[in-house]
Amino acid sequence: MAKIFLNILPLFILMGLGVLARRLGYLTKETIPILNRLTYYMAIPVMIFLEVSRSDFAKDFHLPTVTVASISIPIAAFFAYLMARMAGLKGAIRGSLIQCSIHGNLGYLGLAVSFYVMGSDGLIKASIFAGFLIIVQNVISVVSLSYFSGKREGERRFGRLFKEVGLNPIIIAALSGIVFSLLKIPMPAFLKESMQLLGKMALPLALLVIGASLTLNLFGEHLTQGLLVVCIKLMVLPFLGYVLLKWVSASSHDLLASIILLSSPTATVTYVMAWEMGGDPKFTAASISSCTALSIISYSFWVWSVI
Repeated sequence: MAKIFLNILPLFILMGLGVLARRLGYLTKETIPILNRLTYYMAIPVMIFLEVSRSDFAKDFHLPTVTVASISIPIAAFFAYLMARMAGLKGAIRGSLIQCSIHGNLGYLGLAVSFYVMGSDGLIKASIFAGFLIIVQNVISVVSLSYFSGKREGERRFGRLFKEVGLNPIIIAALSGIVFSLLKIPMPAFLKESMQLLGKMALPLALLVIGASLTLNLFGEHLTQGLLVVCIKLMVLPFLGYVLLKWVSASSHDLLASIILLSSPTATVTYVMAWEMGGDPKFTAASISSCTALSIISYSFWVWSVI
């Protein structure tokens, strides 16, 4: 387990540099969103497209694995709903708790850990799986926030965010890569090399952005609810996935890629969604930061358990 921890540690050191860069003023509240957009709309999608397009999709895609991994997300969401109800949470914070408990940072941290633990082959598999899991977790997030927000604008926002799911750059990149892989579409060398240069920026930029966005000072305001999110997102959801994947006899490679994605901490985009759909932004920000900070432990545990 110590070896796995050390393999993942460089990712969190880079996130720590993001924190330091913000403290020193190199990354400011004005520049962080710009860097995030560059990463989210360009670097990450290009990296995913390149990896998936050069894959053997028939070999790397396993329908039972993707299906049961996806099923574990709504089960965890229902568990989060029950816990929120038992805790007496209502309205916006209940919707945000459900969202934060199942909406993982697949595109940034999940893919980064997959690459550092499993190498290029693992990144390919994780990129394909992520395209499907992102759809499921976004749909559940939109439903939970819309239902519990109690705002009249919910229906309009509901439709708009479903449109945004369809235009998600990570989903588009994964699906485009699948098409190129299945049809064996060639790519000009100069274009491929240019995209490779951009793709190599993806993971370092993503980790710096995550680090620069952390706000741990809010965790104390929502300690009980925050701990509930941490337990469900980092332990319960991957455990459900592990049980279901074992049930369908998923290969060790598929199992590891899926568990890394399912155990990813709460995604930063949940904060934006909380603002847009009447959730609880402060609680969401606290959940993102606490889950991300503790994920080095949970990642190490789950990778060790699977390997």
